[in-house]
Amino acid sequence: MRLFILSTIGSRITEARNAKGWSQDDLAAAVGTSQQNIARMEANVTRTSKYFDPICEALGVSRAWLLKGERKVEEGEQLTDPEFYVHAATEALDQAIKSYKSIRIQNGKGYENVDFDLLRRAFEISIKGKLTGDYVTASLSINNLKKA
Repeated sequence: MRLFILSTIGSRITEARNAKGWSQDDLAAAVGTSQQNIARMEANVTRTSKYFDPICEALGVSRAWLLKGERKVEEGEQLTDPEFYVHAATEALDQAIKSYKSIRIQNGKGYENVDFDLLRRAFEISIKGKLTGDYVTASLSINNLKKA
């Protein structure tokens, strides 16, 4: 059994809500809160909430998955669409880029000489190729890849 950890609480709420075809208003009504509160959770502004357990129940997801992104995958289980993992990994990269920029600013250094868009596209190709075993198709599927 392997353990996968994916994205942020907010993106997991959004993901599960969208999978059910619900709007933020729908989820808010199901758990007894406001749409604005759901929006804050999905934007990762709210880190803790008494609504996490009702959200898990309403969306049919485990607490471990919602709060930590943990999902047990049994040996031989077919994983879902690689695009899901590409999206989750790219979100993690985006968070790392934000942290990098903040650290550089705090240290009085710039980051203007780094092409973060190119880095992100290269990362998407790499992760998609790794998941599918087909780097050629992965590179062709990334739109607007600029030459360095």
